[in-house]
Amino acid sequence: ADAGPHSDMGKKGKGNRGGDAESKPLLDESALDAKYGSRVSDESVSKSQRRDLIQGVKRGDDASERLDAAVSMASRTDEVGDAILQNLQEQREKILSARVSAETMEEDMNISERRMTRMACEKCIQKWVLWVIFAAVLAGLVIFAYYKLEIEPSRRGSGAAAAAALGKRGARRLLMMARRT
Repeated sequence: ADAGPHSDMGKKGKGNRGGDAESKPLLDESALDAKYGSRVSDESVSKSQRRDLIQGVKRGDDASERLDAAVSMASRTDEVGDAILQNLQEQREKILSARVSAETMEEDMNISERRMTRMACEKCIQKWVLWVIFAAVLAGLVIFAYYKLEIEPSRRGSGAAAAAALGKRGARRLLMMARRT
């Protein structure tokens, strides 16, 4: 019977797996019929080869599923990595902003420190000026008291003798004049 164009697949040399003398068929007839739609027959195809082919296809499908899962995981990892990079960029911007704020704050603190130092110096100067004014007022009071207690009574004493000579009216006038001055 005519086996078709694939009839020499099981013969020595073409579909031979180990190079041995006997032929080993490659595919199941029903699988070939389902796949190609024409009747291909090879009576010497063994069940172990069919099983190996089916297992190979299953392993290929499993490998394809694992590859799809790996691609999906890589895609998710890429998305997570992008999100992490975006978060890190935002944190970097916040840190840079905080650094600029800290530098500005440090400059303001230096200015405030200089102002406080200047105010402390002004306060010290004001205290000294106040003490000098207080000392001047105190010295003035001492001089005034010395004048009133030492110098003026000696004048009055000479004025009292003159007033006695002038009489009662003259003494009043002299006392009035002394009070005015």
